[in-house]
Amino acid sequence: MVSNSDVIAYIAKKDEHEELIPRTKVKEYGNTALQPVFFDDELGKRLFYSWVCRALELGVKRISKSYLLGGCSWTLNEIRLDIYTFNDSINDRFIKNLLEETTRLLSQQLRAEKVEKNDLLQILKEKSEVLIYEVVKDNDSREFMIVKDDGNVSVCLDTCVEQSYDEAVLEYVNQSMVHWRGDEKSFLLTRLHIRAFPSKKAKDSQAELEREYSLRDHVILGRELDLFLTDPSVGAGLILWAPNGAIVRKLMEEFEYKLHLRHGYQPVVTPHLATSELFETSGHLSYYRENMYVFDHDGKTHVVKPMNCPFHILIFKRKKWSYKELPVRYFEFGTVYRYERAGTLHGLTRVRGLTQDDSHIFLRPDQIQEEIGRLLDLLRLMYSSYGINNYSFKLSLRDPNNQSKYIGSAELWEKAEKALEEALINHGIPFKKEYGEAAFYGPKIDIYLKDSLGDRKCCGTIQLDFNLPERFNITYVDQDNKEKRVVIIHRALIGSIERFLGILLEYYAGRLPLWLAPVQVALLPVDEHSEEQRSYTLRMREELINNGIRAEAMMEGRLQARVREARKLRIPLIVVIGEKELRTEEFEAQWIKYGVDEKGRYKPVEEKITVRGIRGLVEWIKEEVGRETHGIIK
Repeated sequence: MVSNSDVIAYIAKKDEHEELIPRTKVKEYGNTALQPVFFDDELGKRLFYSWVCRALELGVKRISKSYLLGGCSWTLNEIRLDIYTFNDSINDRFIKNLLEETTRLLSQQLRAEKVEKNDLLQILKEKSEVLIYEVVKDNDSREFMIVKDDGNVSVCLDTCVEQSYDEAVLEYVNQSMVHWRGDEKSFLLTRLHIRAFPSKKAKDSQAELEREYSLRDHVILGRELDLFLTDPSVGAGLILWAPNGAIVRKLMEEFEYKLHLRHGYQPVVTPHLATSELFETSGHLSYYRENMYVFDHDGKTHVVKPMNCPFHILIFKRKKWSYKELPVRYFEFGTVYRYERAGTLHGLTRVRGLTQDDSHIFLRPDQIQEEIGRLLDLLRLMYSSYGINNYSFKLSLRDPNNQSKYIGSAELWEKAEKALEEALINHGIPFKKEYGEAAFYGPKIDIYLKDSLGDRKCCGTIQLDFNLPERFNITYVDQDNKEKRVVIIHRALIGSIERFLGILLEYYAGRLPLWLAPVQVALLPVDEHSEEQRSYTLRMREELINNGIRAEAMMEGRLQARVREARKLRIPLIVVIGEKELRTEEFEAQWIKYGVDEKGRYKPVEEKITVRGIRGLVEWIKEEVGRETHGIIK
């Protein structure tokens, strides 16, 4: 059962439209079908944190009118309140008063109201809220939601739903100093890190989730399983792959390479550097420069490759194409380098050097629907080989209020957005629209994986592009011998090897499928001192390796300690070799797979398999790997 305090709002569905309804207004909607939004949901957290931010900002102004508000943001785990204190230090008394004042404000029925941008700027000017004034001034929205209290005002830059929370729990975490708007030359703000929950029950549930997250943290797992590392002398966000990690990475590449060849893709390889001229043509220098590594050499400006698409376009342009030859599908494991702020980098999931399973499909406009369908079929096949079936789709569109972020005409954008939406509808795929999330050159379909804990993470993307064909003037010859403009589909179905592996490690709590495990079989002689058992174990290991199976002989120490170590290393198959096994040549292997309990917590599933001889074990493993990968890897 979920208590009412854990319900943040409701969604009322009318025709094709959805409306967010405060809990207090449910009775006004009579028999309308209402869908609850819980705090555990991503939307629920966003709505709750947004309202807590309003109360926190109003609480600051009640305690100290002189402090300036610098904004309030959040992650899925905490709220971050920025204040300019004019060199005052924030002490324990201020924190205590702020939490008490905020809790009191949350229990009241504060009201949100809509104001025009110019009116809001005037209000902020009168109240000398110079920092929020700058934020609103630079925002392209024409209207804003605000919350007032005791002559003070808090501006909502996100979805704002009126609420009151009698049972809310707030906790102060710590404080840090941040530069205004991330500009290192600007002044410093005090950032308060605060955790908030609609009820004590929600807080306790979150604590249980966090204990589970700690078992799934891919950075910790990467260290325990000896997969990857970083080093300051190399640079932040640049991954060093240890042997185990390199094996997993190579397996992913081998699997996808074979899969793409089967589905009509042609491999290409491109360099890691280019002159700036290429990226001036593509538009990246104008719209993406802050994320690029640009340097001068030999009197020319060069760029470390941030994207593969301009290179693939040049390969396509090497010859003339007939309409009969399209679509042309190029595929590359292309390594690119993109600047990310140091504070945003994290393990494998946010890096500066990444390898994409990148493809560019050059096609006629009349082929878009069919090709998107082929891509969605390929996606299902690929994800199921990784054991992933729980994913959703988001249609990312341009921000209608900020056209300057995008290249290309409004006509081309409307054409591309309509084509992607129709493709999803025609294939019966549910999706959500998200405005302002498109790439600068075109709309896209984003694929989100949902793990057993309900966390959603963006993996792959499919982007439709009418703009780069214009900029590079790429064409084909139609049936009337006339040149027509090509359409490009950009797609990376897993996104990048780094990010996807990080997500997989957390999804499986490190216990990867058999085909992807760096070590597939652990061989353990019962008696570490028995020369006969040790010799047989080594011979068995050699034969497995000769058959392409990754096996490791663990022979030193007590048997139970070695079994524990094999389990800790998440090795899927554990084979114990004793006198009985030597005599009968029949082996009983412990097959340990990923599993969860009723609450979504990691709980391995164990199964015993019996095989006859080393050959029997080889055949069983190959059959299982073939089943997992749909016959791609055997």
